[in-house]
Amino acid sequence: MLALIFVTPLWDALESRRLKASADPRKRVKWYVKIVVASWLLAALVVWISGGWRSVMTIGARAPWMPSSDAARGFAVGAIFSIVALQIVMLLKLRGNEAARRKLAKAIASLWFILPVTREERRWFFFVSITAGICEEIVYRGFLMHYLIGAPAALSVTLAAIVSSLIFGLGHIYQGVRGAIGTTILGFVFAVLFLITGNLALPILLHAAIDARTLLMIPEGVDLAPNATA
Repeated sequence: MLALIFVTPLWDALESRRLKASADPRKRVKWYVKIVVASWLLAALVVWISGGWRSVMTIGARAPWMPSSDAARGFAVGAIFSIVALQIVMLLKLRGNEAARRKLAKAIASLWFILPVTREERRWFFFVSITAGICEEIVYRGFLMHYLIGAPAALSVTLAAIVSSLIFGLGHIYQGVRGAIGTTILGFVFAVLFLITGNLALPILLHAAIDARTLLMIPEGVDLAPNATA
């Protein structure tokens, strides 16, 4: 947990600075490869520490505010899933709208240094999205929430969901304050889904889909770097 709080954000900050300053034309691909390898190694480590896949993929803890009936749980899960699916559909519809595309590009322009431009980069970015969906959910929900609920922290289920989400947001501080806040909120949504369903499957699916939607927002060949040509 201490590594997730202190080491990961520092590593990301240093890597981001190096990525922005690099003139290597394949710098993004190399960074994507590094992220994929590091993520899977970290996920494998926490699975080993936790005693196996089942220990991180499922959870039986409950909170007083959580829906108790199967129908209520199904409605909550369906509502969250529908919101994400609707966003993806809207992005698909906006691809042909030049004004909307410019607005979307402006909204994520601060992340230009990690956004894919070439076809090769887009392929690797998709792989990074799948990796993040699986590995980050295993680490920040599957491992971290169990750790915070158990000894020595012994937090309540609600507080564990909040703290794990804050640590998740801190791990994305390289995206700026706004990005870290947005990631924290998303992390809490994933934590709620994990608790309601008792399984990481849906959070993994939604996490990967949300990350991969960037490929729908930015067409191939578009570089949002400040000094890039239009």
